[in-house]
Amino acid sequence: MIKLKDILLENIERDVKYKELTFRDNGVPVGGMNYGILDFDRIDMTSPGLSDSDKAFYRLVGDNPFIKNVTVLDQYQKQGIATKLYDNMFNWLKEKGFKKVFSGKTRNSQFVNNIWRKYKDGSTKINGHEIYFKNL
Repeated sequence: MIKLKDILLENIERDVKYKELTFRDNGVPVGGMNYGILDFDRIDMTSPGLSDSDKAFYRLVGDNPFIKNVTVLDQYQKQGIATKLYDNMFNWLKEKGFKKVFSGKTRNSQFVNNIWRKYKDGSTKINGHEIYFKNL
């Protein structure tokens, strides 16, 4: 079993609009996370191609960040990697002046839901999807 202390955390940061965290084991990515900020200059909220669910999510999130992707390879799960990714991302977002962060709308992992239940300060439902938020 690989120890978390033996895995390198790589941090890619491009101003406040992009941050990607990747855990690497001997150079091989084993877990990662990134976040998003909506660009309302590029999103047409009147577009018929935008679902009511997406519009509701966009209105809820507003100018706040949301966690887009979290991945940890199966053989590295249950070792605290995802928790370290979330802790690092939440701390960085707070340092950058954000006050709140949201979960994404489409989460497909019970592990991710469990982490959000641990961290969340609240939640709301949009078309049956529970959206969590954390105050930073």
